[in-house]
Amino acid sequence: MLKFLNNLPSKFFEIDQENVLEVFDSPTIIRLKGKIDTRPVFVSTLLHGNETSSFVILQEYLKKYENTELPRSIIIFVGNPQAYHKNVRHLKDQLDYNRIWQQGHSYEHLVAKEVYEYLKAQNLYASLDFHNNTGKNPHYACINKRNIEFIRLAQNFSQKIVYFTEPESVLSLKMANLCPSLTLECGLSGSYQGIINGIQLLETTMDSKSAWEKKDIKIKYVYQSFGTILVHPNVALNFDHDERFDGISLIKDFDEYNFSEISIGTSLGFIQDKRTIKVVNNSGVNITDHFLNLENNEVKVANPFTASMFTKNTSVAKSDCLGYLMKKLPLDSFLN
Repeated sequence: MLKFLNNLPSKFFEIDQENVLEVFDSPTIIRLKGKIDTRPVFVSTLLHGNETSSFVILQEYLKKYENTELPRSIIIFVGNPQAYHKNVRHLKDQLDYNRIWQQGHSYEHLVAKEVYEYLKAQNLYASLDFHNNTGKNPHYACINKRNIEFIRLAQNFSQKIVYFTEPESVLSLKMANLCPSLTLECGLSGSYQGIINGIQLLETTMDSKSAWEKKDIKIKYVYQSFGTILVHPNVALNFDHDERFDGISLIKDFDEYNFSEISIGTSLGFIQDKRTIKVVNNSGVNITDHFLNLENNEVKVANPFTASMFTKNTSVAKSDCLGYLMKKLPLDSFLN
């Protein structure tokens, strides 16, 4: 299923969306040896083909060590170069490469199983999975365990840290069984500051002196994701705030709410059939009525929550979700 390399391909620093398949035509593992070879850092890139910052981060970081030894060994998983070539999240005949890290029998599930079985034997130091958002979000780190080491590592990327346990099929949750594991949300694809932040985190994590393990905890709370907004895949969806639209018509600045608390009574838009939108908690239980008031064809907030990953990308909204509901947890209560 996988290709394995022990060196960077000769054209690695020239790769872009147009020529990527000349170098990577299938999922590939690259292991590069560094001064410390006993506990490598794992970095995944291009799990989503239209989220390009992860690959630029690796190119820019590794370019610094083109003629010198890395401070620590690194293992890179190049996930979906075919989707990167087409600038799409995944191809129509593929599964989402960040929803395949549980048991299954598809080609993608078998790739994920082979990757994980290989990584289990590597005594990993840390795992970094870089992504981009389709909506306007600040840069933030996600963790999947109530563990102080995960927080120590995450705060090197952002003071905004989100804890989530759903969906269970994401890579970072699987990797949390092996080592401190992060999902890094680097803003919109190609965002300059997101790339800079990603490079800095990779430099800190690869530091042979393990500097991040000794840093004091600076954050006061963690965001916990507790609900997901889902829309029916066959419903018409737009962001024109049109009361007459035959489907769901949300407010024009929908993704401006990310990482802010939305108060009771806030209007999110209009809907013709309330069965086409719902909120489920982490156990899959429908909690729509507690958080959304769907009367009189208007979607209003019934109880306050903090928004994250609210997206105006209709394809992502229908195939994955419209966004997440979060709450703040003081650090002491989160860890205990």
